[in-house]
Amino acid sequence: MNKRFAVPALVGMLSAGLLLSACGGSDGGAFGPERASISVTGQDSLPPNLLQWDPQIGGPYTATLQVSAENDHGPIVNFLNEDDEFENAEFQCQLIGSTLDRASLYYMDGSEGRDLVEHPATGEWFRAAYRSITLENNSGTASFHLHAGTDTGTATVRCGVVDPASIQEGTRREFVFAEHTIEIGAT
Repeated sequence: MNKRFAVPALVGMLSAGLLLSACGGSDGGAFGPERASISVTGQDSLPPNLLQWDPQIGGPYTATLQVSAENDHGPIVNFLNEDDEFENAEFQCQLIGSTLDRASLYYMDGSEGRDLVEHPATGEWFRAAYRSITLENNSGTASFHLHAGTDTGTATVRCGVVDPASIQEGTRREFVFAEHTIEIGAT
């Protein structure tokens, strides 16, 4: 290799690398900002709850599910919103294609007004069942619970989180989704 060419080329490459580092690096790679991925994991089956037992962590009719989101930088906890302010990346989860007689979602975190609700007529406290829930995300992951009902069949949970790359690109908020299916009545 010609020495007259090698030194300026090396200096140019080093300068470009330093410039990128000083400006905060690249936008996530040669193909644009890194994309988020999300997963939902947990049990794949539950027996039907013919005795209509209440939900209970670790109980025979209650599955604990975990939702996680990450990108190339690690867990997605928050992101810069359109106003350049940090916003918590909450998980949105919902039952799709299923009735509450087959399955329902629970927080089971002990919070009044969300997990524990007071019956207006009797004053008794009970766990509130949901078709969709919003989960706080403080580490890129969150857990929630699905409780089997009396009907058998498939209960599918779909969870989504905002993809931070969509905001960096200046487009509307786009979500990434994942689903988890639990068979109620599978043996």
